[in-house]
Amino acid sequence: MQNLIVRIQKAELNNFRNVEHGKFNFACNLKKDIFEDGSDILGLYGQNGSGKTSFIYALALLEALLSGKRLPRDIVNYITVGKDSAQLIFEFSLKDDVSFYRVIYEFWLQKREPSTTDEEDQDCFT
Repeated sequence: MQNLIVRIQKAELNNFRNVEHGKFNFACNLKKDIFEDGSDILGLYGQNGSGKTSFIYALALLEALLSGKRLPRDIVNYITVGKDSAQLIFEFSLKDDVSFYRVIYEFWLQKREPSTTDEEDQDCFT
């Protein structure tokens, strides 16, 4: 079995919760070899209302999507009030025993009208 190392390099949130537009670049971007031995220490800090909790929600949503879990029923509340959609972009670096990959995972949450023929998922969003 191959060793796989995954690092989140960047994250971008648009119209997600209280964040109109926010970008996160992680410390491992500052090193020549982002996969060097040793750990990075990451801390999130900022003023109240600056988006720290929104970023944690974005990570939880990403984890749900990548693992095939059902999305939260209140996901409509993740879209900024007054907006019809939210966009999230995550950039990863992956390294296995042979190769290095840069992966961009981008998705949108968009409001839609409930369908009368789709009773089970009336409050779901894409």
